[in-house]
Amino acid sequence: MSWKQSFRSVRLVALVILLVAALTTWGSAAPQQTDPCVQNPHNCQGPPGPPGPAGPPGPTGATGPAGPTGPQGPKGDTGAPGPAGPQGPAGDTGPAGPQGPPGVSGYQIVESNSFSIDAGQTNHGFSDCPSGKVVTGGGYAILGVGDSPIWFAFAVSSFPSGTGEWFVRIHNNSSSTQKYSVFAICANAM
Repeated sequence: MSWKQSFRSVRLVALVILLVAALTTWGSAAPQQTDPCVQNPHNCQGPPGPPGPAGPPGPTGATGPAGPTGPQGPKGDTGAPGPAGPQGPAGDTGPAGPQGPPGVSGYQIVESNSFSIDAGQTNHGFSDCPSGKVVTGGGYAILGVGDSPIWFAFAVSSFPSGTGEWFVRIHNNSSSTQKYSVFAICANAM
């Protein structure tokens, strides 16, 4: 081999060495892209897991301020009557009322003298109140004589005759003569 050929070979080897050195230098200078999951698996984020169970209720919060008053609602239906309340205390004594008119006074029963009525006959009698008194009622009494029961007589009429006299007409329905008397209920004139 001539020296020229040897020089060419040297030059080719030198060029190859330079090229390899340049490639090596460029590769070491380029930034390296690293995967964090490859370096540390704990830094890797997996897919979202399912929702966990609901936690316990929290404590009751503080009462908030009262809200503004709302508009008045419609009138409701009338409710059922409630039970009777307890009896209240006695009230004060009221004032005395005006004096009333005078009452009946001078009450007196006046009986007439007895008189007889024959069997089957009708007769009358009367009783007078004392002067200054008026008659307020009256009647008659069966005194009874003979064997017939005293209820075998009845008043045909019995009424006040004027303001101070009571009049009775009696029928004797018995079989014997009977005695009778008339009485008047009297009181002072008002």
